[in-house]
Amino acid sequence: MKSDLDELIAELEFEKQLIQKSIDDCVKDEDYLNAHHNYQARNKLNRELETLYKLRDPLYFEKEHILRILDMYKYSSLRMGRFDDRFLSENRQKSIRDEEEKLNRLNQQKYTYYDGQEIDNALFDLYKGKLAGFKLYINQQENIYFEFSLNNHQNLLISIDASVEAQQYMAAKSPLLFFKTKGFKINEVNNKLNYLYDKPFKDATTIKELLAQIIFKLYNASIQAPFIELIYPDHLNSIG
Repeated sequence: MKSDLDELIAELEFEKQLIQKSIDDCVKDEDYLNAHHNYQARNKLNRELETLYKLRDPLYFEKEHILRILDMYKYSSLRMGRFDDRFLSENRQKSIRDEEEKLNRLNQQKYTYYDGQEIDNALFDLYKGKLAGFKLYINQQENIYFEFSLNNHQNLLISIDASVEAQQYMAAKSPLLFFKTKGFKINEVNNKLNYLYDKPFKDATTIKELLAQIIFKLYNASIQAPFIELIYPDHLNSIG
C-alpha cells in the first residue's frame, strides 16, 4: 500500500508528464510563449518533487548525482565508439565501476520514511495555541530530543542539546558543523542549537524533511513511530 507521500509524488509525476507533453506540442506548433510558461511550471514542479524525493530518501541527491555521472560516462563511450582510445576506455570503465560501487553502498543504507501524522498534528496544535511546545525524542533512553516552541513573534523554534555529552551519540565527525549547514545557530547561554523557522506555516513537509536529514545523518536512524511529549499551556494544565 502506498503512503501519502508516495501518492503525492505519483500525482506530481503524472502532472509533470502532462506539462512536458504541452511543452512538446507548443514547440511543434511554434507557440514559444506558451512553451515558456509551461517550462516555468515544469521547473516549479521539479523543485516540489525534489523536496518530496529528499524527504522520502535523504540520500536522493547523492544518488542522482552518481546516476548523472554514470550517464555521462556511458554517453561518452557510445559517442567515441571505435575511435575510443584503449587507455581512456579502461580508465572510463574503472570510473564507471567506482561510481556503481558508490551507488550500491548508498542503496544499502537503510532508511524508512515515517509518514505518520504525529509530528504534523503536534505542529498544527502548537500554531493553534493548543500546545506550549513538544519534544520529539530521538533517543528516549539517553534523553536526546528536539524541542519545538513558538517565539514571541509566533515563529517556530526548534532546539536540541549541544553539550559534549549529547554529541557523543552523534555519528557525524563534526556534528555542530553539520547543524550549522542546516541553519542551526548555537546559543552559548543554554548550550543549545536553535533553528528558527520564520516562514508561513502551511504543512509539516519542510520541517519533516529537515528532521529526517539530521536524524539520518547524525544518528544513523529514521523517524520511526516517534515518541512525542506534548507540553500544554499552564491554563490548560490547570484544568481538571
